[in-house]
Amino acid sequence: STHLGHSFPTRRSSDLRTANIPPHLLCQSSSLPLTTTSCTPTPLISTRTLPPLRGAITQHEQRAFEYFTYRTSRKLPGMFDSPFWSTLVFQASARDPAVLHALIALGAVDLGKATRELACAAERVGGYERVALVQYNKAIMSLGVHFKSRDRDAMRVALITCMLFICIELLRERFKTANTHLSNGLKLLSEIRRGEGEERKGGKELLINTELESVDDYLVEAFTRFNIHSSLFGQDVRFLYTISLDHASTGHTIPRAFATFRIARLFLDALVNAIYNLAQQVASYPLISPLPTHFTQTKSTLDFSLNRWLQAFESSLPTLTSHSLAIAPLVTPILRTYHTMSTIILATSLHPRNELIYDAHNAAFESMIHLVRDVWETILSAHAPLRGEEPPEPPGFTADMGFIPLLFFMVLKCRVGEIRREALELLGGAPHREGLWDGVMAGVVGRRVLEIEEGGGGNEKGTVQVVPEWARVYDVRVVLRDGWEGKAELRYRRCGKERGEGEVESAEIIVKFGSISSGRLGKCIFTGR
Repeated sequence: STHLGHSFPTRRSSDLRTANIPPHLLCQSSSLPLTTTSCTPTPLISTRTLPPLRGAITQHEQRAFEYFTYRTSRKLPGMFDSPFWSTLVFQASARDPAVLHALIALGAVDLGKATRELACAAERVGGYERVALVQYNKAIMSLGVHFKSRDRDAMRVALITCMLFICIELLRERFKTANTHLSNGLKLLSEIRRGEGEERKGGKELLINTELESVDDYLVEAFTRFNIHSSLFGQDVRFLYTISLDHASTGHTIPRAFATFRIARLFLDALVNAIYNLAQQVASYPLISPLPTHFTQTKSTLDFSLNRWLQAFESSLPTLTSHSLAIAPLVTPILRTYHTMSTIILATSLHPRNELIYDAHNAAFESMIHLVRDVWETILSAHAPLRGEEPPEPPGFTADMGFIPLLFFMVLKCRVGEIRREALELLGGAPHREGLWDGVMAGVVGRRVLEIEEGGGGNEKGTVQVVPEWARVYDVRVVLRDGWEGKAELRYRRCGKERGEGEVESAEIIVKFGSISSGRLGKCIFTGR
């Protein structure tokens, strides 16, 4: 595996300014190479260092760095730990100014949002907003050197910085720019893998190693999760990625047991990505032509792998729970719900224009809504206010998938009114952003789909229990616009009274975005961090 450890210039300790850090971050000192080798915290190192910036370091810059260290970097991973956010960005920022400037810019945007400073007069550029703009521009200028060299280490620096840019743009509701960064990052990532001979099958497949031996593995994990997340909301799957225990084989060979929740998640992510890739290929196949047999064979293989994943997960659960007592009550039902959703998508993948087929899975939809509701109730009860204190708010923004894709899928594909409306209600109770989407936006789009299918004839209790086939929509896609526009475009096709490819119709959605940040200071009710 290729490491990034020699790509950054060494900085003298006398040039560094310091900020106190907690003990669990001590092993990520800037003196260590960028590898995944474990290290033992040493009592001689008691500070997180801030490398020198061009010009004087202001109080706002220092606070933005500290805020990212203590708050932003801990909230972005969501429920699952992420070596990218806990280790890689800090090691890279200690060696390269582009990453450091982007890190401070993200911390400044997040801190500014949390203090509501950016919610003031839009024309005023000051405080943390000014820090964010200045540091963002410096990060872009610093990247020029890396783009000129085009070697693999320089490209890795560009990818780390690109991920920070994506999060900055999402926090500022600049969705089009964030999506552009994501597309460019995925293309750059594929160039690195292709150059190392690790890209397979026509340049559209990325292989991630579950052992996470290199910086590339961290990058693939971070970027492909955004890729999956965007596909769950109707965006095209830009890359297919598979997981293997070694680089010599590909596919979806499922182990008999999972060592950690994260590894179980990686394998399930790969299956979700492959299932969406299959569904997308089938949907784009000519309607009048019979489906090739390889589609059926692929579906059969994925079905077997999904069953194997569930068996391995259930057999591993006692060990996983004992090793991760804090997160097990949250991640266990969430992973089960994603597995159920994947099973439904796979079962219907060969019939992209048949929405009636989803009615056969109403029991699975009911199971999904129960699991999500139970998790939400567990969170609220575990963090109920004590002695008049206000309950902690959910995280405003995470770079991971949580409840929102699951609930949005139920709204689109389940035509049982009670389940649909409960999913919408839960979306309304999730005013945070997961990756490219937040609960407010997903809820508004979901309600519009409901209105289109039911013709406005249902009430809040959902008296419309059966939606006729001709009224149902499919191929739902959402074109994200920047938040300041306050709008999104919903594109869809109607099943119609006759078989055939429906014409694309569109509807404008009015969305009111709130001030999204990683949340207020204090423990996150989802992660406890």
